[in-house]
Order: sequence, then C-alpha cells, then structure tokens
Amino acid sequence: MGWAQVVEVAPREQADWLRRVIPLPKEASIPAKLPVPAGEVKLTLLDDSPAGRQALAQIREVFLRKAGSEGTGTQVELVLGLLDPAGRVADWVVPDAARLAELPNADQAYVIRPLDNGRIVLAARTSAGLYYAALTYAQLLETAFRGDMVSLPLATVTDWPDLAERGLW
Repeated sequence: MGWAQVVEVAPREQADWLRRVIPLPKEASIPAKLPVPAGEVKLTLLDDSPAGRQALAQIREVFLRKAGSEGTGTQVELVLGLLDPAGRVADWVVPDAARLAELPNADQAYVIRPLDNGRIVLAARTSAGLYYAALTYAQLLETAFRGDMVSLPLATVTDWPDLAERGLW
C-alpha cells in the first residue's frame, strides 16, 4: 500500500469539495487526492458497535452506488476506528488525536487523516464520533467517482459539534 499517484488539489477544487459537506467541519483542508480504481480500496472497521457498523455502512453504500465496489481491495485502506488513550487506532498513531479530549462535546469529535502507510483513517474517541466522521467522509466521496475510479480526498479534518444535541442530520 502507498501513495503512488497523489495529485495536488487546487484551492478552488478544495473549496468546491468542502462546500458540499454539511455541516462544514470546524477545521478542514484537502491538499491532495489519490486517484485509484474503486475496487482497489479496502474498507476496514475497527469498532464493532452498532454505530461503528453504521459508519462503515455509510461509506460502503457510496462505493456500491457509485462504482459497484464492496471495499475489499488492496491498494489503499480506509480505516474506521476508535482511538486508544495513546491516540492510536490499532498500531497507527493518528496525528492530532490527543486534541479531541480537549474539544467541546469531545464525545462526538473526530479526526480524518491520511497516514503515510497507504491508509486514510477516520478516528474518534467514541462510536458516535466515528459515525459523524463517516458521514463527513461519505459526503466528500459523493463527487469523487468517475466510472470505476475514485479520487480519494486526502483530507485533514478535525471536527466537533457546538451543541451536545445535534438534532437531525
């Protein structure tokens, strides 16, 4: 796994991508994207809670609808997982993960980060936060497909709600 063909994202494209995300994350940038065959993306869930399974279902549904892919590839891995106290998901250190504990409504906060080992991680302290990370990334994916190719956004996102009760999304 790796980042063989990373493409820089122009400021206008980044703005177009982010304006489709509702609610807009507090901190977000998409400096690059990775075009790959959708069938080469592996979707991995490391949280077997109902919310975790629903988070994976949100991402998988976009891959199925847009490219007919089940998410069982080998080139790039999209990992959804809960953070341990050291700020890791499995054995991978997630940059800025420790910050989540300090944010308002930290139980719903999340990060999305590309890791330099061919993985993109959606991570949170709780299953609820992981679910919101998946909703955000699924929205980013909506315009990322061209036929059986997907341009995975190598997004750096940190988000949390202003209010403890989000209401309907």
